[in-house]
Amino acid sequence: MRHDADQAFERTRNASGDDSRAWADAAFVQLGEDQQAVDEELSALRSRIDTATIDADQSAQASSGAMILLVLTMLAGSGVLIWLFASHERASREKLGIARARQRSNERFRGMFEAHPVPMWIVDRETMRFVAVNPAVIEHFGFSEPEFMSMVLSDLHFTEDFDSFAARLGRSESEAGERSSAGRGAAGVWRYCSKDGAAISADVSHHSLTYSHRPGIFMLANDVTDRINAEAEARRSNEMLEAVIDNTPQRVFWKDRESRYLGCNNAFPRDAGLAYTDR
Repeated sequence: MRHDADQAFERTRNASGDDSRAWADAAFVQLGEDQQAVDEELSALRSRIDTATIDADQSAQASSGAMILLVLTMLAGSGVLIWLFASHERASREKLGIARARQRSNERFRGMFEAHPVPMWIVDRETMRFVAVNPAVIEHFGFSEPEFMSMVLSDLHFTEDFDSFAARLGRSESEAGERSSAGRGAAGVWRYCSKDGAAISADVSHHSLTYSHRPGIFMLANDVTDRINAEAEARRSNEMLEAVIDNTPQRVFWKDRESRYLGCNNAFPRDAGLAYTDR
């Protein structure tokens, strides 16, 4: 553009008056158009620069928003991970606490089971095979622990008693189930046979439990052999005394403190002319 202006001035000096004026007018028109074109190019350039600046600002804002969103997402993810970890840790601690409490309970039960002076055993509910015995059982019945582990409950019972015992046990568990008392009850007095063949009478109580992940029955067998023998001896003594009194030829009777007759022997109603059943 500077070059065109120099040429226009040079031609103006060398040309005649009319030609110079006409040519100058044309040259100035051309220069105006060129100036306008330059201004338009500059305006377009400024517009592109402004657009680029706006796009850059928008991009920066978008990048800033994306960064903020990314940071928030990371914080939220971290919070979720911390919550999940804390929940898992809390659940693990609760499970560990339950397991330790169960272990302590098992240890207390095992300690009581081993130290209790009354015979106790646990049998599998389905097979009735011994799965645990305490030292008192071994001492009372004479079998070793390995021998017990190879036996079933019927091996310890009198043969003629076991079917009745099993039926009584079944009824007791059924009644306990209706009462929701976990299969707990008393089975009564039953006869058992020791290793040397001696008869042992035991008052049996029981309750259901889970042992080694299988249903079992815990039984406590309180030895009442001496009591049963004493009661039998007392009955025999009473029967003998009654036989002696009834066969005595003298009249024998007895009264209460108010002189009411309580009983007599055979001689008293016979001599009184009364039937024996009316005495």
